[in-house]
Amino acid sequence: MHSVYLPEQKSHLISVMPHGGALKEGHLYVYQSAEKKCREISPVPDELKQKFRPLGNCVFAYDGSNHIVIAMTTDGGRVKVWTWDPAADIWQKLPASPSAPEFAVFEPWVAWPGAVDV
Repeated sequence: MHSVYLPEQKSHLISVMPHGGALKEGHLYVYQSAEKKCREISPVPDELKQKFRPLGNCVFAYDGSNHIVIAMTTDGGRVKVWTWDPAADIWQKLPASPSAPEFAVFEPWVAWPGAVDV
């Protein structure tokens, strides 16, 4: 589970990863703690949604200058960057940059054998 605070909306963006059982895919929610209200963000681009898994290599950050959420993913190779505008509820995949860093896939089952059921 990941969470990012959205100050203008006084809300949290929460990604819920599948854990087996009934939850087969990840979901994104906006939770307003003062009102105790939660709504699912939909639609999320399929390419991004596939990364909402325990081994999906997806992180979120909030850009307060531009009032957007930044999602970064990798499955080995160059980082892919998405933005989400909470006010307009619009996702955008940013063009790949030749200077983007390359990362190996994080494989927690190698670092911690038995910690992750793959």
